[in-house]
Parts: sequence; C-alpha cells; structure tokens
Amino acid sequence: MNFIKKILLLFILFLCPMVVSAKVTSNISCTKQEVIAGNSFTCDVSVTPESGTSITSFKTAIDYPADFTLTKITPASNWTSNSNSIIDLTNSNYEQGQGLTTTLNIATLTFSVNSNVNYGTKEIKVRGYDLDEESSYTIKILSSNYYLKSLTVSGIDFSFSSKTYTYNLSTTKDSVTVSAIPMDTNSVFKSGYGPGTFSLNYGHNTIQIIVVAQNGSIGTYTLNIERIDQRSTNNNLKELKVSEGVLSPSFNKNNLTYNVSVSNDVKTLDIEATKEVDSSTYVEGYGPRTVEIQDGLNTFQIKVKSENGSTKTYTLNITKSEKSSNNFLKALKLKDVEINFDKNVYEYNANVLYNVLETEIIAVPEDIKAKVEVIGNKSLIIGENVFTINVIAENGAVLSYKITINRLEEGRTLSSNNYLSELLINNYPIDFNKDITNYTIKINNENRLTISYTPEDANSVVQIEGNNALKNGSKIIIRVTSEDKSVRLYTINIEKDQDAKTIFIYISIALVIVILLLLFLFRKKIFKPKQDQIISQDVNLKTSKLVLNNKKQNQEIFETKQEQVTIPEEDNK
Repeated sequence: MNFIKKILLLFILFLCPMVVSAKVTSNISCTKQEVIAGNSFTCDVSVTPESGTSITSFKTAIDYPADFTLTKITPASNWTSNSNSIIDLTNSNYEQGQGLTTTLNIATLTFSVNSNVNYGTKEIKVRGYDLDEESSYTIKILSSNYYLKSLTVSGIDFSFSSKTYTYNLSTTKDSVTVSAIPMDTNSVFKSGYGPGTFSLNYGHNTIQIIVVAQNGSIGTYTLNIERIDQRSTNNNLKELKVSEGVLSPSFNKNNLTYNVSVSNDVKTLDIEATKEVDSSTYVEGYGPRTVEIQDGLNTFQIKVKSENGSTKTYTLNITKSEKSSNNFLKALKLKDVEINFDKNVYEYNANVLYNVLETEIIAVPEDIKAKVEVIGNKSLIIGENVFTINVIAENGAVLSYKITINRLEEGRTLSSNNYLSELLINNYPIDFNKDITNYTIKINNENRLTISYTPEDANSVVQIEGNNALKNGSKIIIRVTSEDKSVRLYTINIEKDQDAKTIFIYISIALVIVILLLLFLFRKKIFKPKQDQIISQDVNLKTSKLVLNNKKQNQEIFETKQEQVTIPEEDNK
C-alpha cells in the first residue's frame, strides 16, 4: 500500500511541473511609433504557447507611463476579458483537453495620450503572471510646443508674450535685426522665416517668424513695422508763369489745371516754374522749359517730385487761336436751389431735401459762341451728387465749374442756423455776441486783418468780403449762409489812424496850394489890364466870331461862344 502511494505521488509530482512550467511568450505591437498629445492609438498583444502545450486562459499585467490612459481592453474573438486594467482572458469554447497552441492576437489595447504630457520616449510593457519573459513597445511622444521663449527687435522696445502673435512697431531705421529663441529645443524655424536682419522700406513692412513644433504644428509671429518717413512730402510749386498769355485761374499751388490763350503769331512759349522747397525735384522732361505752340489746344505738364517720392502734376492747357477765349459763365442756376453765383468762383455746394428727386441746371455762357456741357446724373441719390459744367470757349479753351448737391436723408430738414458761435480778430479783441451783427474797431496801419470764425452750424457757409486795402471807413462783411440759404451779415467798421507820413503829405499839398494861390493873386494885381484894352479885345473877338459864323460853323458852338462876348452899345450902330 505504501508503495502504491509513493508511485502515485511521483506521478502527480511529474505532472504538476508540466502544467505550471508551460512556457508562454508574448509580443506587443502598436499602430504608431510616434504620437501627439491628445491623440489615441492601439496596441495588439499576441501570445505563443510553448511547443506541445495549449492554453485556455491568459493573464498578464500592463505597465504604461502616466502620460497614457488605458481606455479599453478588447479581447479577441471567443475570448472574454475579466478585467479593465490587466489582461485577464479566458476561452470557454475549447473542448476538453484542447486550448491555444499557436501564436494568436488575443487582445487589443486602446490608449489615449494625455493633453499635458511629458514629451519624449515612453515604453509599454506586458509582464508577470503567465509570462516568463516581459515584452515591450517603445513610443515617442512628439512635442506640439511652437511657442517662442523670447523675441527682440534691435532698436525697438516692446513687451513680448509667448502667446501674443502680432506686434505693431515703428522705427526710423532702414533695417532691423530680429532675434528669436524657441521655447522647445525640438522645434525649428521654417525655412526663410527665421530670425535675421531685415531691410525696411518706407511705410509698412511685415516680418514673420514661423516656428514648427516637433509634431509639425506651426506658430506664426507677425511683426508689423512701420518705417517712419521723415523725408519732405512737399511737391508744390511756389510760382508758375508763362511768357505769353495769362493763367486762368490765377496761380494757386493747390490748383493743378490752368488755361492759357495766346495769339496766332506765338510760335514758342517759355514755361517758368519755381519749386516751393529745394528738396523737391522735377520729373525728367517735365520741368520748366521752352515749348512749341501748335494751332489749337496744346497741353503741357509740370511734374514735381517730393523728397519722399510723391509726385504732383500741374497741367497747362494752352490754346493758340484768334477765336474767342472767353469760357466764363454769365449765369448758373439750379432748380429748387439758390446759389450765389460768381463767374470767378468755380465750386459750389448745395443741399436739397429728401423729396427732391432730380435737378435741373441752367448754365448760360458769357460768350454766346462758347458751348456748355453738363456732366452728371439728373436723378439725385441720397448723399453727394457731383455735376461738372464745362464751358468750352470758341477757341477750345475749357473752364470747369463744379456743383456738389447733397440730397438729405429722409426726415432731415435744412437748417436755418446762420449764426457764428465765435469771431476772433488777431490783435484786436472784440466782445462778440452772436446776436450783435455790428462792430467797430480802431486799427493801426494794416491793409488786411487776420479773422477766424466758427459757425454755430457746421453746415453753414461763411464768406468774408472787403478785407483788403483797409482804410478809415472801410467795412468788412462776414456773410453766414445757412443750409436753407438764409443769410446773416456781421459787419466790422474800420477806424484807421492816419500815420505821420500821410499827415505830412496832406500838409505839404495844402501849403503848395496856398503858395500858388498867393502867387496867382499877386500876379493878377500887377498885370490887370485897363478898361479900354478890354473893350478893344472884346470887339476883336466879336469880329472873329462873326467871321466864323460866315463860314457856317456849328451853331451850338457859336451860340455858346456868343454868350461869352460883351460889346458896348455904341459899337452896334
């Protein structure tokens, strides 16, 4: 009996090692070798029983870094998972004594990468329990950090923040050096968009620093740098003249077009121009010069370029003809609108109510041989409507008048406010009151006053009349015209002291007159003729007049002269 027990015990001991030591190996393989924060990936776990053995269950632990989250364990077909955190699988479909004998993927692990992740190489392991040897898979987590640690621009101070991507800067320099350091050493600069030295044009310049993170994501920092242009912008003429004819209108640096009429015998003409500042230049071929004048219309241009490169063009329309050059308007009227027309005023503004849908312009040329053309739409839109009236003289010279009609929005009315809110006269304070329209000031020897004003209604039009060649008794009229064309006149009466020089002249003239008068009276007393001499002269004069009458001279002249003759009665016998 003891022998049998010993044999049975040996048999059991022989069988147990075969079951426990059945060797199982595993392999883990993932779908990605490199992953990005916030993404997910899967790994397949396969097992291989030792040759000659079979398994119907499998259990092993999963080791993974805290940067990952195991979201799911999916067993292979016919296998059942007994845990959500480790691989603990059973297969109840095998028949008695049968089990897994070949390599088989028995589970799929699903991981997600945390958003706040430590970048670099990470390892996932399966080990322990039924495994004699562990297996692992290495995954690299790519950095998404595309931020800059620092960003500087030479010569420009500004506050930098790694998460602020746009900066508006200014400088007077012609170049800047941009320095930048990425926050993550794994990131790089996009080719052609890294730090360096950049030339700046005048005006707006854009420099972009583009950082490419390890995972390929991009961060773009934009520097908008305004290079301040300190060069002069003055491209004005100070003077413009022609050797023949007269500019119309008279030269004004802000007026760019002039008309000139010349006689038929003019062959050449000198265009004389003077720049307002020395820093400007003439565009080549468009400076002062002598030009040939052909019959009809000749157009020439003077182009002035400022130091900063902007160009202003003055145009001369020179007409050579014996025909009339009169291109003025005699009258200009608008339907439903009143304007103060002056042939020497070339621009007018007017307001009309919303219900005025169209306008009619009546333009009468001063010369009946001139032609008039009106350019603009008869139907009015809300807002500004611009009309150009071209007056074409007989010789082809053109003068343009411009009318801007502002059609008001629905419900808006024309203001009748024609008050001034402020009236100032340089060096002569006045106690201004908008309701008082008459003022008197005593001035020195100025010929013109500097007057500034502010209309109470910004839409009112203010005109100053009579502010030149001031003398004692002059009146300066300030005309304020409201939107509805009502007018208020403010009058400044001038009292002017006579200066010493003027008084001296007046006294000298008076003395000369007195001296001449005394000399005349003295001479008359000395050389007074006797009475018989006067009678003799009168008789001779009468005889002469009668002879003239015989020659049938003009009777009116004769009678007039006859009234001047005195003859004594005894001489008529």
